[in-house]
Formats: sequence, C-alpha cells, structure tokens
Amino acid sequence: MPMFLQALVAWSRRRPALALLSGGLLGWLVYWQLTPTTPVPRPVVAKAQAVPGLGVERPVLEKTLLDVQKENAHLQGTLEEHQRALRQMQQSLTTAERDRQAAATAQEQRFEGLLKQAQQAVQQAQAAKPVPAPPPRPQPRPAATVQPRAEAPKQDGGPQATTGGAKIRILRSDKAASFAGSPPSPLRAETPFLPAGSFAEGRAITGVMATSRAGGALPVLFAVTKPFTGPFQLQGSGMNPQETALPIEGCFIMGKAAADLGSSRVIIQLELLSCVFPDQAAFERPLKGFATGVDGTLGIVGRVETHDSVVIAKSFLTGLLAGASESFNLAKRTTLVTPLGGTINAQQGQYGESAGFAALANAAAQLSQFYLQQASQLLPTLWVESGTPARLVLQEGLALEGLPTTTPLYAGGLP
Repeated sequence: MPMFLQALVAWSRRRPALALLSGGLLGWLVYWQLTPTTPVPRPVVAKAQAVPGLGVERPVLEKTLLDVQKENAHLQGTLEEHQRALRQMQQSLTTAERDRQAAATAQEQRFEGLLKQAQQAVQQAQAAKPVPAPPPRPQPRPAATVQPRAEAPKQDGGPQATTGGAKIRILRSDKAASFAGSPPSPLRAETPFLPAGSFAEGRAITGVMATSRAGGALPVLFAVTKPFTGPFQLQGSGMNPQETALPIEGCFIMGKAAADLGSSRVIIQLELLSCVFPDQAAFERPLKGFATGVDGTLGIVGRVETHDSVVIAKSFLTGLLAGASESFNLAKRTTLVTPLGGTINAQQGQYGESAGFAALANAAAQLSQFYLQQASQLLPTLWVESGTPARLVLQEGLALEGLPTTTPLYAGGLP
C-alpha cells in the first residue's frame, strides 16, 4: 500500500467525523461532475428572412460562448479549492506520522534506559550479596553388621567374596535432585540416589492403544519387577568395578505413550515414580526417562490396529447404491435424435418413480462422502497389551528420601 494511502487511512481512524464529511463532499463532487447538466432552454431568435447566412446568429453564439466560459471558470475555481484542501490534508497526515514516529522512538529510548537501570541494579545487588558458606558435611553413620549367607562360588568380574561379614553398599550423590521440588536434606548422608542412566526391568500393568495424532499421548502404568541397576562402582586401577543396585521392586511408574507408525513402536516417556516405603510412607516424585522393549531398542513393539474398515465398507455400499439408483433413473428415459443432429431426452413411465430414483442417488452419494470423511479421521493405532515386559531407563538423577540405605551384599553378588 502506498505511503499516501497508509497516511490517509491512519488520519481517517483518528478523525472519523472529518473523514466522513470529506468523503461525502468528494463523492458529491464526483457525482455532480458525472451527472449531465439539464439543458437550459434558450429563447428562439427569429432568423432574418432578408439575408440568409451566419451573420444573423452571431449574437446568439457569442452569448452561448460567454456562458460556457463562465461555467468553466466556476468549475476550475472549485477544482482548485479541492486541490488545496487535499494538499492540506496530505500535509496534516505527514506531520501526524512524523510526530508518531518521533514519539515511538522516544518511548523505545525510555524503555531501553529503564532496562539498563534494572540490569545495573541487579548486578549491584548480586555483587553486594554475601556468598553463603557451604554447610558442614555430616559423617556417615556406621553400618550395621549382618550375618552372611552360605558362601557361593566366586564369579569372574563380580564382587569379592567376604567371610568375616556382609558388605554394606550405600548409594550417595553430592548433587541436588533432578526433580522440581525441595532438595534432599543435607543432614542425611545416607539419602539414596539413582544416577542418570539407571535402569530396571518392568512390566506394563495397563495396556494402551497409542495414536500418532499430535497431542494425543495416552497414560500407561508400569510396575518395577527388578532392582534399579546403577553405574558400576569404580575400585581403582587393577580392580574390577562392582555392581550397584537400588531395590525398589513393586514401585509404580507412570508414563505417556505415543505411536510411531513408521517403526510400529510405541514411544513412552516416563513422568512419575510412586512408592510405599517400609515405614508406610507414600513417596511420589516426578522423573524423566523412557522405556525400551525386550530387544533394548527405544520404544515397545505394538500391534497395528486399523479402525476404518467398517466405514470404508459403508462408503462402498452407499456409492454402489447411488450408482444403481442413477442407472435405474436413466433406464426410464429415452434419447431421441432429431433430423438436425440434436438429442432430446424423453421421460417414460411415471415421473414420481424417476424423481424417487434421483433423490435416492443424491442421498446415497452424500452419505458415501460422509463415510469417507469419517474414514480419513480414523487413524491406525498401536496396541500394547497389559503385561508386556519393558526396560525403564532414567535420563536424570533422582533422590529417594526415606528409603532404607543399607543393602547387604553376600558372596556371589546380591541376595
């Protein structure tokens, strides 16, 4: 849009009354210019019969010419007045646009100044804030001694066998919990922690028919069936690392399932861990993880289920009914060829019967289109049955406050 038209639109929005008056005046002038003027009756001058020619009509022509000149002068004056008014309007619009741009520039500069002042104030406050001293780290409590079980044969690469007593393995972490909430208490040195990458075997309690529709993720519930296996504990140079695990079998994990039809897998994102500890305290924490199948690949293999077969069959039947009705309607007509090469459709039989066939064909065609629209909305789904085994993997660390932190290790591995 040209600058002049943009300025004219902006001026019309600010002064609607004046814009309406100016538009009406301009419309009246255009209408007045386009409407032909009513001819003014002029007196008929008797022609002289003595000498024929143009000399006798000269006064009449001179008077008509003078009238035309006066009318042209009046129109020219009116046109000049309108041109002056338009120039004034254009100047006003240009001035208003210049003022608006200047005001916007000043406002932006004022906002930038306020933002700089706020940033400087924040920096000064951070510089003046004293750095808190780190809290003293408490010493771990001595672990209780438990009687070992019967010795088992030593396995290569496994933990060392012990004869004097059971080893106590405690999982700790100096980092804050990854969940959005209050961090673990700093006074509890034995707070168990599941590092990122820990995994456990689980089983789906609730089945799900996952869809690939955007925003159509469905909830699914897993039960932890084996302890969470964490990263191996390093023992130093020349020593085999030891296994680490956190026994929380029986806990539930909630997730969201979405279908990936290209790979026939259901992608599940883990969202919530729910447990009940030995002291009968309920524990719920949000977590971040994913589920894999028994083959260790991301996602669980699902069975493809289609839901559009019945609708497509209905669409086929209604389309067949529409075609048959149209054929019956055409069978009631006869086409006649005229001597000049044209055709004439002649109706045979009752007109009501032909109208019924035509209405049935139209209704069946519309019903077929309706079924086709329904079939386009019925996307295939991937079905994961209840009881499907899966592996649950954590993407972020998770602290478990209140869980017993000592786990006896016996010769040959975990009990």
